Amino acid sequence: MTTDKKPTLFVHIGMGKTGSTAIQKHLKANAELLLDHGILYPNSYMAYGYVHYHLNAVFSFVPGEPKEIDRAIFDREVAMSGAHSIIISNEFFTTLGKQHRDEFNEYFSGYNIKIVVFIRHHVDWFISMYGQSLSNQEPIWSPGFENYCEFQLRYNPQPWMYSDLLAEYGSVCGPENLIVVPYDPPIFENGCIAHHFLKGIGVLSPELATQLPTAKRENTGLDPRLFAMIERALRDERLTEDQRDRARKDLVETAIFGDPPPPGIVDGMRAFAKPFFSKHVAEYPEICEKYLQNYPDSVFMQPDRSDIV
Repeated sequence: MTTDKKPTLFVHIGMGKTGSTAIQKHLKANAELLLDHGILYPNSYMAYGYVHYHLNAVFSFVPGEPKEIDRAIFDREVAMSGAHSIIISNEFFTTLGKQHRDEFNEYFSGYNIKIVVFIRHHVDWFISMYGQSLSNQEPIWSPGFENYCEFQLRYNPQPWMYSDLLAEYGSVCGPENLIVVPYDPPIFENGCIAHHFLKGIGVLSPELATQLPTAKRENTGLDPRLFAMIERALRDERLTEDQRDRARKDLVETAIFGDPPPPGIVDGMRAFAKPFFSKHVAEYPEICEKYLQNYPDSVFMQPDRSDIV
């Protein structure tokens, strides 16, 4: 009987607005502790000090001059570490599909590859994306959150049905090698998304759980009380472009330090959004059956739960 001793490579791909930045920064900040437990968060491919964006050039995920990346450097780092588990994280990998299958598996040959993706309840996922869009772009949708939802579902080419999206990711390295983790703060291990992530991929030992600090939130969402105010400012034709942008920045800075919004505001947005996502929510039982059996208390098991966040 032979034993496969290839290290396991966990490729964390997002999704957007599911705490990726907090996970990345926490893994980097605690890289030495993780390595003591056989888990490597490598310096290879790293950009901005915490995220593996230099892999974009390898797979041409973003336009621009390709940068030659020496896979041997990564292999040497892995070999010297002695780690049994390696984690790389890059949200651009959400564009992975069956067209990348051969290239992806050939490039990472020699490793047991696992793709790790977080999914979030559609209603609150879109509320979070709406806030981010107001924070950093001019609105090209008609005024209001409901129009934002309709615009994204109609014109954004991303497949919003999780069944389609997860099947596409599973086609890259096999559905048995796809790990799906629910973004659902009430069930985060030790109240921490990084702990939740490590438990989800099966590497959070009891000893590591007691030693690893909890992560702070990153890129906290825009206060929903300011959504309508920012929309009005960005559409005010009496203001110059610079004045509109300045008004937005002032409001965003206010949101960062604001008190939590009254529950009724978010509840109202959820009520607007639910009709748009009825068919998406209808497939949650199938998603749970295929991917989330280890999370009986997740929002996907109870999609009408009142504390969706």
